[in-house]
Amino acid sequence: MPAAIRYVERNPVRLGLTQTAADYEWSSARSHVGGLDGAPVFTIEELPTAPADWQAFLKDADDPRWLNEIRANTRSGRPCGDAAFIAELEKQLHRPLHSHPRGRPLTV
Repeated sequence: MPAAIRYVERNPVRLGLTQTAADYEWSSARSHVGGLDGAPVFTIEELPTAPADWQAFLKDADDPRWLNEIRANTRSGRPCGDAAFIAELEKQLHRPLHSHPRGRPLTV
């Protein structure tokens, strides 16, 4: 989860809108690194695997495999996560979320 949040919070940097994620006015990154008054939607401490220094975490390089996965899933409308996570989402939403083979189904 932290890597997905980092991906979103770093979008303004990737687009060249700002030098750091925390500098972007509409980013939650500013709140997460302690530069904004008021209560954020969630706190980093609520994440089970949150890094101790969020600002340093935002500066770390992204894993290219993770970037490819999140971009592919974003294009396809599929959630990111392991099989157990996706199965739990399917159960809660009462709809399939896993990918299916492309093309027409085989008939015998």
